[in-house]
Amino acid sequence: IKRKNYVNRGKFLTLGIFSTFPVIFGFLQVLLPGMPVFTAGVTLGILFVFFFFQEQLISTDPLTHLNNRNVMLSYLEQIMSVRNREKKIYLFMLDIDNFKSINDSYGHIQGDCALEQSALMLKKIASRNNCFLARFGGDEFCVFVRDITRAALTTEDDARKVYNDIIDTTRNYNETLSSTYAITFSIGYAELTPGIQYIPDFIAKADQALYQAKRDRASAHIKN
Repeated sequence: IKRKNYVNRGKFLTLGIFSTFPVIFGFLQVLLPGMPVFTAGVTLGILFVFFFFQEQLISTDPLTHLNNRNVMLSYLEQIMSVRNREKKIYLFMLDIDNFKSINDSYGHIQGDCALEQSALMLKKIASRNNCFLARFGGDEFCVFVRDITRAALTTEDDARKVYNDIIDTTRNYNETLSSTYAITFSIGYAELTPGIQYIPDFIAKADQALYQAKRDRASAHIKN
């Protein structure tokens, strides 16, 4: 339950649950001595652990073909463990605006298309700016900005460059393609500062920036 164990929390929980199967079925074995209940419990526990670790081996999101959340967390664990205090790393959190209304109005097939088109746009942006890209879950994506020029330190200007690239790319997409709906993103990002020691704190900081951007946009819309 400690924040430093965030990446391996699922593994620990799975191994903990595994032990409950033999215990529960062991009590049932006492009540049903003539049946191999305990053996069934152990088998179920082993299958549960097997399927979990098989899922952990999958590194690509099947719909968008981006890195999935497991890979993103492993990457984040790596860069946080060997981070260079002189180099800045930024985490962008993005989600698709009005994604629920796209699903409700046009159906889930079009919702999947919106996710695929979003992934294609973000792949181009990540390639241009030397970013690590992943699907965080649902309609949320993560972009890590680091050493854009490969020769200089990452700066706040580099993060703004990626931010502007996202805005420009989505604007061009919506202007050039005749689609029944527009795809835009809400964007928030945070810097990995020395005070951030654990992965969930870094994600939470970027997530807070994302929802602050949503609140600011909603407030501006109400005023207008």
